Amino acid sequence: MPEPDGPQVALFVDVDYLRVVCRTLRTTPSEAAVQIRASAVHFGALRLCLAYASKPFSGMKRLEQDGYLVKIAMNADFDIVADVGVVLDLRRRETVVLVSGDRELLSGAARIAGMAGRCVVVIASEKSSASNVVASHVFFMPLENIIRGQAMDQISRIAENLSSLPRKPQRRTAYDFLVFLCHASGDKPAVRALYQRLQADGFPSWLDEENLLPGQDWEREISAAVRASNVVLVCLSRASVTKEGFVQKEIRYALDVADEKPEGTIFIIPVRLENCDVPQRLRRLHWVNLFEMSGYRRLLSALRTRQQTARRNQETLANAEEEQIRRVLAATGGNKRKAAQILGIEQKALGRKLEQMKV
Repeated sequence: MPEPDGPQVALFVDVDYLRVVCRTLRTTPSEAAVQIRASAVHFGALRLCLAYASKPFSGMKRLEQDGYLVKIAMNADFDIVADVGVVLDLRRRETVVLVSGDRELLSGAARIAGMAGRCVVVIASEKSSASNVVASHVFFMPLENIIRGQAMDQISRIAENLSSLPRKPQRRTAYDFLVFLCHASGDKPAVRALYQRLQADGFPSWLDEENLLPGQDWEREISAAVRASNVVLVCLSRASVTKEGFVQKEIRYALDVADEKPEGTIFIIPVRLENCDVPQRLRRLHWVNLFEMSGYRRLLSALRTRQQTARRNQETLANAEEEQIRRVLAATGGNKRKAAQILGIEQKALGRKLEQMKV
């Protein structure tokens, strides 16, 4: 069993896809899903197992007994991508295992994972176009090998590659929220004052002069901070909008990250420090005028809205994990030792979780 402090894994299974491909593999979707889960535990501590289907199917109870949380949804593909986004937005999973043959779904999820600095293991038929989803952080495993019991060598190689990758520090707790301040050096006094106001109002913020340490690769750290933030404030002035330099690269990178967010998410907020033009690429976003009387109040309102969305996402995942634990306990007749084995965690860790759940 993986160590509790090892890499954490989330498994997402498209049951509709398994229905189709399993016809030629002489097995059932539920049996295939059980074998897939048994393979996924080799990649790390399997913390979340979700199975998606457009309608109820035979074998649902079997999956729930094996530790899956089954979700019935008409738009299962959309739900998978949305849930992957929620999981990665929390920075709590280092590897995502995706079982689907939908190239568009897999490509979208892979992009989200790549922007979050996470890895993806794609499990699909070797005949599907999914095998062509190529990226440095994506590993492909043929479903046929798992069903035939011929995947251990490949599983071991992928697990070794995953374990050799740098671990992401778990620096944020359940309801942490981070604001990144993108600005030109000439606007430092105004941005520093904004940073202090945000800190005082309970919004932890990232400012280069406060957060960068001597000797760090500043470009790399800034890019990582943008990716880790919930909101990016692009501070604009007459001087900054015409200035060349790294601030323009920060804006481009923030826009790339924004493209990976669910539609409607508040991520980039243009903040005008004075009356100035807004760059063309930011004009589709409603900006706030900090120099106006109500400007800062309106900015806080936007940040609180985004904070509430992030909190709902976190609660959604927490509820899904708790529901998964309850179902596994029920399926095992309350046997905590067996439930811990199914969930892929130590019995002590399960005990602590149950205390938190007051079960």
